[in-house]
Amino acid sequence: MEAEMEFVSKSPEITMAFAEAIGRRLGPGAVVALNGDLGAGKTTFVRGLCNGLGVTDPVHSPSYTLMHTYQGRLEVFHFDAWMEGREAAFLDGGGAEWLFGKGVAVVEWASRVQDYLPAEHLEIELLHMEAPQIDDDGHPLGEPIRGIRAWVHGNSQDLEGVLAQSAAESGLQDAKSGHLPPRLSSSGSFKDCDSSLNQDAQEPLEAPDRLS
Repeated sequence: MEAEMEFVSKSPEITMAFAEAIGRRLGPGAVVALNGDLGAGKTTFVRGLCNGLGVTDPVHSPSYTLMHTYQGRLEVFHFDAWMEGREAAFLDGGGAEWLFGKGVAVVEWASRVQDYLPAEHLEIELLHMEAPQIDDDGHPLGEPIRGIRAWVHGNSQDLEGVLAQSAAESGLQDAKSGHLPPRLSSSGSFKDCDSSLNQDAQEPLEAPDRLS
């Protein structure tokens, strides 16, 4: 079963509130897969999720490390699969255990390591919908509008409830049918936009924070 929901967020604060509400409801072993446009707010979403999980430390993107860990009411394992070859090597080498542990795992650019994800997980895709207008001084007028597409992979009605309740609590609006752009993770656009970056990456494989 794959349940799908589509929403519109009219501010970063609403997006963060949605993520925070999800974080408050997640239990041990939950996996959240994040996909979406560059600059659409994946790391911002993770910050909201961590707030909901009771994390008080600053949350940063782990683009240049394999994983960040944070301690809240549950331990949070934050991956970034932008450099998919490096991340796949880590997962192949035993790192996949972090996706099946007792904490909460969240993976940015998750479509690149889709084969490593457990059958049951949440997938969130963040999409640019409408940029704010700019005034004569270069300041934005209003807030950017984001599309949010969410799926429950697997057989968990509990996760469906997490999404529905979190959306209602945060003030997200239901998207009209066909209103959001096509699903990015099925279009190959992640691969197309930066295949040269994956080929040219020469950074060494680093140990996760908790192992260093």
